[in-house]
Amino acid sequence: MGYGKTTAVSWYLAERAKTEALHIIRISVYSDNLAILWKSVQDAFARAGFDFLRDYTCPTDAAGGGLLVDDLCHELAGKKSCYIFVDDFHLLTDRRVYTFLCMLANRLPANVHLI
Repeated sequence: MGYGKTTAVSWYLAERAKTEALHIIRISVYSDNLAILWKSVQDAFARAGFDFLRDYTCPTDAAGGGLLVDDLCHELAGKKSCYIFVDDFHLLTDRRVYTFLCMLANRLPANVHLI
């Protein structure tokens, strides 16, 4: 904490946005509470113009996570670059979140980047 990671990523994304049209989905992690994280995820996607997560409940098992990954990949695929920035990731302690993010990272379309 306090080394400027958020500032550096925010600067990088702002510079990218100057040269190309892109989507930036910034997910703020406030604690290790899964319900609060899910609300932050839904809000972040909605602010970026992707409101489809409002109808989802937070996935709690591998099958639900897999379904969400499929839908995320489908919704985000395209020509426009998309950056998903999970800020303060170190606050997450639930192993299911790590498992989900690894599954997502392995299946994202080429235009989507996970930071």
